Amino acid sequence: LLCKQYAACYSRIHLLRHAHNQGAAVARNTGMDQAQGDYLAFIDADDCIEPEYLERLLQAAEQTKADVVVEGCKLWKEDADGQRGEAENHPVIDQLTILPTDKDYRFNQLFEHRIPTVPWGRIFRRKFLQAHGIRFRATPFFEDCMFNFPALYFASTYVLIPETHYGYRVTPESVNRGNEIDKVDRFVYAILLNLQ
Repeated sequence: LLCKQYAACYSRIHLLRHAHNQGAAVARNTGMDQAQGDYLAFIDADDCIEPEYLERLLQAAEQTKADVVVEGCKLWKEDADGQRGEAENHPVIDQLTILPTDKDYRFNQLFEHRIPTVPWGRIFRRKFLQAHGIRFRATPFFEDCMFNFPALYFASTYVLIPETHYGYRVTPESVNRGNEIDKVDRFVYAILLNLQ
């Protein structure tokens, strides 16, 4: 209902289809298939963005001709009663940085948690994703990683910026979700090395 109301009020908002919930991967792929712009951004339904969010990412992408631009986030935690705590600022870098093209360097940054594995907090050049067949896999776990790892691997220009205009909400159910990445990152890295 809310989506229909926004689509009726704003010409830039398109309601693609109303379907039974098939998960984030299917929804994101559907959006990617219908997109027509130069860049794609993913925003989780329970998060929020500041007005400058897409503008800053786009400025960096056009300035550097990047395939991917990543920023940090403002993280706030909610307790079991839904009470929101004070936001914590989590930048990924202190100045605009173009990552070297060396794959080992890039993945070391990832494994040392300097580059997040989530799909939000960044924009992707749409034609870059299409050229490399990068899509979300409808897996129970790690679909974000399986999308972002090839993006990190194939991007000609991968940029980090110091902005934090994305608001990420952490609930009691989501606190431990990110810890699982340590169990699969080197396995996925080995798979990506075989793509050469």
